[in-house]
Amino acid sequence: MSPQEYYEKNRAKCNKNQKNVLIALENKIDNKESGLCFIDAPGGTGKTFLLNIIQAKLLKDKQFPYATAGSGIAATLLWSGKTVHTGFGLPVDAFAHGVSQIK
Repeated sequence: MSPQEYYEKNRAKCNKNQKNVLIALENKIDNKESGLCFIDAPGGTGKTFLLNIIQAKLLKDKQFPYATAGSGIAATLLWSGKTVHTGFGLPVDAFAHGVSQIK
């Protein structure tokens, strides 16, 4: 599916909160405003769905989004997603004798 098709198909599926965020971001994109947006919400509220719609809009407009996520699992759900560590070359310190405290 092309970015144009994905955008048109899924934009209409947004709930009220997603639509409000999407409209605000589309306005920034269309007006070529720079800025930073942090989307935070509980699991299952459609953040990834919304981010993929935003990425599709940018791609259809011949712009190239750079999507990163905090974990590898989350990154696989985004178009061309990468972990923050990979995307920005951040070091991941590993300890040879590290032990998890998870029980």
